[in-house]
Amino acid sequence: MRFGFDNYQHTGASVAWSAGRIGVSELAREIELINDPNVFLFMHYQDSILPGRGYSRLVDTQNGLRLYSITWQELIEYWGFIVSVRVSCEKPENEAEILERTKGFVRDLSDHVTQDNIDIELIVWNHNVRRFSYCRQSDTFIDFAERRVRP
Repeated sequence: MRFGFDNYQHTGASVAWSAGRIGVSELAREIELINDPNVFLFMHYQDSILPGRGYSRLVDTQNGLRLYSITWQELIEYWGFIVSVRVSCEKPENEAEILERTKGFVRDLSDHVTQDNIDIELIVWNHNVRRFSYCRQSDTFIDFAERRVRP
């Protein structure tokens, strides 16, 4: 007798969400992220390893779920997860200071998880969102707004 799911896309999304939460909790404890209440770490499933196959790495329509013990390292290396960062800033006058502190943290995080690109969202008190991407190979932060303006 085989166990299966009617809607493997929905099930796959649920499994990915749960696996990401578990992985990011483990990673946060390891890098002591809890010391900064303004920084939130996320782990997302990406479809870049097998484009167009959706959650097929997590849920197989023939065999169901592939459940076993997994670490945050395995989520990144084998399952196609990536890490991203969200930072909240309650006062606009603190934005530059928080951004600089975040850049240092993201550099360390990128080295720790060996991820070449990390997306960062900086949310300022008035819900203004600035998006950046860190490139580990060139050690640069690119503001998405700047990226759109450049030819």
